[in-house]
Amino acid sequence: MTAPSVFLSKDEDIDYFKLYLADTGLMVSLLADLSEEEGENIYAKLLSDKLPANLGFLYENAVAQAIQSTGRNLFYMTWPKENSTHNYEIDFLIRRGTHVQPIECKSSRIDPHLSLDEFCRKYSAIVIDPLIASQKDIRKIGAITNIPFYMIPNILE
Repeated sequence: MTAPSVFLSKDEDIDYFKLYLADTGLMVSLLADLSEEEGENIYAKLLSDKLPANLGFLYENAVAQAIQSTGRNLFYMTWPKENSTHNYEIDFLIRRGTHVQPIECKSSRIDPHLSLDEFCRKYSAIVIDPLIASQKDIRKIGAITNIPFYMIPNILE
Protein backbone atom coordinates (compact mmCIF):
# COMPACT_ATOMS: atom_id res chain seq x y z
CA MET A 1 0.00 0.00 0.00
CA THR A 2 1.42 3.36 -0.97
CA ALA A 3 -0.80 5.75 1.00
CA PRO A 4 -3.86 4.71 2.97
CA SER A 5 -7.39 5.98 2.58
CA VAL A 6 -10.64 4.62 3.92
CA PHE A 7 -10.89 2.61 0.70
CA LEU A 8 -8.07 0.23 1.60
CA SER A 9 -8.54 -2.10 -1.36
CA LYS A 10 -8.25 0.87 -3.77
CA ASP A 11 -4.78 1.62 -2.42
CA GLU A 12 -3.63 -1.99 -2.53
CA ASP A 13 -0.38 -2.72 -4.35
CA ILE A 14 -0.57 -6.35 -5.48
CA ASP A 15 3.16 -6.45 -6.19
CA TYR A 16 3.78 -6.46 -2.41
CA PHE A 17 2.13 -8.94 -0.10
CA LYS A 18 2.57 -11.03 3.04
CA LEU A 19 1.72 -14.67 3.43
CA TYR A 20 0.06 -16.11 6.52
CA LEU A 21 -0.87 -19.66 7.43
CA ALA A 22 -4.55 -20.10 8.28
CA ASP A 23 -3.74 -22.16 11.40
CA THR A 24 -1.11 -20.67 13.72
CA GLY A 25 -0.84 -23.89 15.74
CA LEU A 26 -0.10 -25.81 12.58
CA MET A 27 2.41 -23.13 11.61
CA VAL A 28 4.33 -23.69 14.86
CA SER A 29 4.37 -27.43 14.19
CA LEU A 30 5.59 -26.96 10.62
CA LEU A 31 8.28 -24.35 11.36
CA ALA A 32 10.97 -26.93 11.64
CA ASP A 33 11.39 -30.59 12.17
CA LEU A 34 10.93 -30.19 15.90
CA SER A 35 11.10 -32.99 18.40
CA GLU A 36 8.04 -33.27 20.64
CA GLU A 37 9.96 -31.62 23.50
CA GLU A 38 11.13 -28.69 21.33
CA GLY A 39 7.59 -28.13 20.08
CA GLU A 40 6.20 -28.14 23.61
CA ASN A 41 8.89 -25.61 24.62
CA ILE A 42 7.82 -23.22 21.85
CA TYR A 43 4.15 -23.53 22.85
CA ALA A 44 5.03 -22.95 26.53
CA LYS A 45 7.09 -19.87 25.65
CA LEU A 46 4.31 -18.56 23.41
CA LEU A 47 1.75 -18.87 26.20
CA SER A 48 4.02 -17.46 28.95
CA ASP A 49 5.24 -14.35 27.09
CA LYS A 50 8.78 -15.70 26.80
CA LEU A 51 8.88 -16.20 23.04
CA PRO A 52 12.16 -14.98 21.51
CA ALA A 53 11.80 -11.85 19.39
CA ASN A 54 12.80 -13.74 16.25
CA LEU A 55 9.60 -15.80 16.57
CA GLY A 56 7.35 -12.74 16.92
CA PHE A 57 5.89 -13.41 13.49
CA LEU A 58 3.81 -16.13 15.18
CA TYR A 59 1.86 -13.42 17.01
CA GLU A 60 1.39 -11.51 13.77
CA ASN A 61 0.11 -14.67 12.13
CA ALA A 62 -2.37 -15.22 14.99
CA VAL A 63 -3.68 -11.66 14.62
CA ALA A 64 -3.97 -12.13 10.85
CA GLN A 65 -5.95 -15.30 11.48
CA ALA A 66 -8.31 -13.45 13.87
CA ILE A 67 -8.84 -10.56 11.43
CA GLN A 68 -9.45 -12.87 8.48
CA SER A 69 -11.94 -14.92 10.51
CA THR A 70 -14.19 -11.84 10.70
CA GLY A 71 -14.40 -11.73 6.91
CA ARG A 72 -12.09 -8.73 6.58
CA ASN A 73 -9.27 -8.57 4.07
CA LEU A 74 -5.75 -8.13 5.39
CA PHE A 75 -3.97 -4.87 4.65
CA TYR A 76 -0.58 -3.63 5.79
CA MET A 77 1.64 -0.73 4.85
CA THR A 78 5.35 -0.03 4.56
CA TRP A 79 7.11 3.18 3.60
CA PRO A 80 10.77 4.24 3.66
CA LYS A 81 12.36 6.00 6.61
CA GLU A 82 14.21 9.14 5.63
CA ASN A 83 18.00 8.76 5.64
CA SER A 84 17.76 5.05 6.40
CA THR A 85 17.89 1.70 4.68
CA HIS A 86 14.98 0.50 6.85
CA ASN A 87 11.25 0.94 6.41
CA TYR A 88 8.37 1.83 8.66
CA GLU A 89 5.69 -0.86 8.75
CA ILE A 90 2.16 -1.08 10.06
CA ASP A 91 1.15 -4.72 10.48
CA PHE A 92 -2.58 -4.31 9.88
CA LEU A 93 -5.00 -1.61 8.75
CA ILE A 94 -8.70 -1.92 9.50
CA ARG A 95 -11.39 0.29 7.98
CA ARG A 96 -13.61 1.93 10.61
CA GLY A 97 -16.27 3.92 8.77
CA THR A 98 -14.48 6.98 7.40
CA HIS A 99 -11.28 6.22 9.32
CA VAL A 100 -8.46 3.67 9.37
CA GLN A 101 -7.36 1.83 12.50
CA PRO A 102 -3.68 0.81 12.52
CA ILE A 103 -2.66 -2.30 14.48
CA GLU A 104 0.91 -3.17 15.42
CA CYS A 105 1.89 -6.58 16.82
CA LYS A 106 4.62 -6.69 19.45
CA SER A 107 6.08 -9.96 20.67
CA SER A 108 8.06 -8.62 23.61
CA ARG A 109 8.53 -4.94 24.46
CA ILE A 110 5.72 -2.62 23.41
CA ASP A 111 8.05 0.40 23.37
CA PRO A 112 9.23 1.85 21.10
CA HIS A 113 6.50 1.89 18.47
CA LEU A 114 8.10 4.22 15.94
CA SER A 115 6.16 3.00 12.91
CA LEU A 116 2.82 3.41 14.66
CA ASP A 117 3.79 6.87 15.93
CA GLU A 118 4.89 7.99 12.48
CA PHE A 119 1.79 6.56 10.81
CA CYS A 120 -0.47 8.36 13.29
CA ARG A 121 1.41 11.61 12.74
CA LYS A 122 1.53 11.34 8.95
CA TYR A 123 -2.09 10.24 8.46
CA SER A 124 -3.70 11.89 11.50
CA ALA A 125 -6.74 13.00 9.45
CA ILE A 126 -7.88 9.39 8.92
CA VAL A 127 -6.45 7.51 11.94
CA ILE A 128 -8.75 6.28 14.67
CA ASP A 129 -7.98 4.25 17.81
CA PRO A 130 -4.44 3.01 17.06
CA LEU A 131 -3.69 -0.35 18.70
CA ILE A 132 -0.75 -2.41 19.80
CA ALA A 133 -1.50 -6.11 20.21
CA SER A 134 0.87 -7.82 22.63
CA GLN A 135 1.03 -10.18 25.60
CA LYS A 136 0.86 -7.18 27.96
CA ASP A 137 -2.20 -6.00 29.87
CA ILE A 138 -4.59 -3.34 28.57
CA ARG A 139 -3.18 0.16 28.93
CA LYS A 140 -3.21 3.54 27.22
CA ILE A 141 0.05 4.96 25.89
CA GLY A 142 -0.98 8.48 24.86
CA ALA A 143 -3.48 7.97 22.03
CA ILE A 144 -2.41 4.34 21.53
CA THR A 145 -4.12 1.46 23.32
CA ASN A 146 -2.27 -1.75 24.09
CA ILE A 147 -4.46 -4.85 24.21
CA PRO A 148 -3.60 -8.52 24.74
CA PHE A 149 -3.59 -10.64 21.56
CA TYR A 150 -6.57 -12.67 22.73
CA MET A 151 -8.77 -9.53 22.65
CA ILE A 152 -8.32 -8.89 18.90
CA PRO A 153 -11.55 -10.74 17.95
CA ASN A 154 -13.50 -8.61 20.45
CA ILE A 155 -12.37 -5.28 18.96
CA LEU A 156 -13.28 -6.45 15.47
CA GLU A 157 -16.95 -7.07 16.25
